[in-house]
Amino acid sequence: PEAIAKKKTHELHQMAELTGDQQRSVFKVLVELHENLNALNANDNVAAVQESKAALLENTKANLKSILTEEQFKVYLRMIEEPKKK
Repeated sequence: PEAIAKKKTHELHQMAELTGDQQRSVFKVLVELHENLNALNANDNVAAVQESKAALLENTKANLKSILTEEQFKVYLRMIEEPKKK
C-alpha cells in the first residue's frame, strides 16, 4: 500500500504542486485507502465489497478535499477519472 500511495502522491504533486504538508497528509490518506482495499479483497461477498469500496472512495475524496485547495482537488478528480476513460 505504501508504494502505491507514494506513486499516487508523487503524481498528484507533479500535477498540482502540493506543499510538503499536503504531500504527507495525502500520502497518509492514500495508504489508509489502499490498506483497506487490500483487506476487502479477502472478502467473498461481492456486493458487500463493492459497497465498502464505494464508501472508502467517497471517504477518501472527502479527506482529500479538506487537504487540497479547490484547484488541486479538481486536478485530483481529473487524475482519477483518466484511467476510467482508457
